[in-house]
Amino acid sequence: MKQITFNVYLQFKEEFATYKEIQFIKENNDYFHQFNADQLKSILYPYKPVILVNRFEEDKCRKLIQNNSQLIIILDDRSPTLKNNRVITDDLIAKDTFNNYLIEMSKSLNDDFYTIVQINDMNNFCICYFRNNKYLISSDDSDQIFGNGPLILNKYSGKIYKTGSANPEKDIKEFEKLYFPH
Repeated sequence: MKQITFNVYLQFKEEFATYKEIQFIKENNDYFHQFNADQLKSILYPYKPVILVNRFEEDKCRKLIQNNSQLIIILDDRSPTLKNNRVITDDLIAKDTFNNYLIEMSKSLNDDFYTIVQINDMNNFCICYFRNNKYLISSDDSDQIFGNGPLILNKYSGKIYKTGSANPEKDIKEFEKLYFPH
């Protein structure tokens, strides 16, 4: 059986990361471990108050929480997904969920917005293909916004995951393998 894993997040207690929070990130994050404490403190300052540290197996998550009880550690995004209760129960809810997500993504586009082109139902998840509206109206390549791969909606958690635009099929297969292994 595949190991159960979770994303481990750290919520900062204050505006700046404390020494213990910095050490926790340094010890458990594959990218941030290369920096010294002062560098890491300046890197982490502009971050949101919650940062994704890494994805770990369930046993390691338990140990991290036990050994760091003074920190605010949050577990989220269980893999494989528990298939006991669907949050997304029909196509309309899926479409509304994608639309709400695209509205947020569109806020930086000024006079343009993203529009759903197609939604594919894949049993445990949905895939949303989208384009910016200016391009859909004009079909002019100069209006097209590049770099947006399809979105994946997990029907059990209600979470949306971005894929890359270069090879989205590979990202979709990796998502399915991680969250819905056979």
